Amino acid sequence: MQRPEHPTADASRAYTRRMSVSLPADVYGRPEVFERELREIFAREWLLVARQAELATPGDARVIDIAGRWPVFVRYGKDGVLRAFHNVCRHRAGPLLWDHE
Repeated sequence: MQRPEHPTADASRAYTRRMSVSLPADVYGRPEVFERELREIFAREWLLVARQAELATPGDARVIDIAGRWPVFVRYGKDGVLRAFHNVCRHRAGPLLWDHE
């Protein structure tokens, strides 16, 4: 037997439908929207790279690629400090660390 819903459940769903807004479909593929998201979200906000337990031993590192644009690695130093670096060799423009290291 099905339980009866709370009397305000239908009204709540109707209100939610009226208040819901979706972006037009073409927004999801426009390059200028992607560029703005990169600037306004990925370049301004803190991003989670790893949990503390994943970088618990000196020398532990995590390699990430932020939005396909910014190669970065985070390393736990012997002094107990986490540091982040651009994962690009200034001399040869290749990666300093690989994901499997």
